[in-house]
Amino acid sequence: MKDIQTLLGKISPEKRKFLDELGIDFNDLPNVFFQENKSFSNAGTEVQRYVHHGQGVSTQQKFCIKDVVGTDHSQYNNMSWLESFVESKRGNDIIKRYERNPQYYEQLKEKPDEMEPIVLDKMGDELYVSEGNNRIAFLKMKYMAEASKATTEQELNEINEKYTFYAKVKELPKEKSIPELLEIEKQKVEQNIEFYTEHNNSNMALSYKKQLVRVTQLEKQFQHEQSQNPLYKKMIGAFKAVGEYISNLPQYLMSYVNSSYKALNDPEIEKQATQKAYRCFDSVLGVLTQEFPELTKRTLQPVLENAIGKQQGQINNATNEREILD
Repeated sequence: MKDIQTLLGKISPEKRKFLDELGIDFNDLPNVFFQENKSFSNAGTEVQRYVHHGQGVSTQQKFCIKDVVGTDHSQYNNMSWLESFVESKRGNDIIKRYERNPQYYEQLKEKPDEMEPIVLDKMGDELYVSEGNNRIAFLKMKYMAEASKATTEQELNEINEKYTFYAKVKELPKEKSIPELLEIEKQKVEQNIEFYTEHNNSNMALSYKKQLVRVTQLEKQFQHEQSQNPLYKKMIGAFKAVGEYISNLPQYLMSYVNSSYKALNDPEIEKQATQKAYRCFDSVLGVLTQEFPELTKRTLQPVLENAIGKQQGQINNATNEREILD
């Protein structure tokens, strides 16, 4: 972070006038203006960034300017947001554009700019600017000037609402796990290797072979990172316990079904008990799959499928026995 006097020596008259009109006192500058403009190259993990690049999905979403924490533009690395605004190449043009059309940002609250959209990369709960760095830096100055003067939570919430806009947001697809996304990337690379090999383009084929090596390394890296996760280790024991319980589920179920059937002499009870067991089964599996998709698929799924087979087999056998007795 450059000192204030150095920044003031570099700031354009247009930017200085704009900041003065916001009521910013450079002799008593709020700490929020010194917040670091983070680099997307350090967001999440290397694996997450890789699959985000190849498999990220873009949708139009609303965002609050407070949630934008950085950029993927190397020019602004290690700068504060104030520095980013002072150093922005198109900052003067953005100010003039605002003066000509102050309703532009009001319109962004209702719909995105289709011609020149703000594009953000989302990693976890953090947003990083991909396109629109100058506009975001401009909005950050306005937001910080107002937010730093808020005296109540309600006032701050109102300011946050005021600085909520539409943008195109790219994020990892929620319906797929990291291993699944890596596998998709691997298949794409392998297809490209095959294509360029068939068309005798050795340079492109070699380039994709290098990518294949990287994807394979990232798969191993992800597995290692997961294995070092304390929660992940703790869950392995829980998975084993759940697996053991569900392996015995057919026995528990049939005991309940048979006792209920004998007590009430009503086949409908059997159907209800079976449905209840399956709902319990699906609920447990759903939670585990959502939290640990790759571990569930690899460790628990075979046990569950085996349990289902046993359960259905015993139900069928019991049904057949009753039919014979009847």
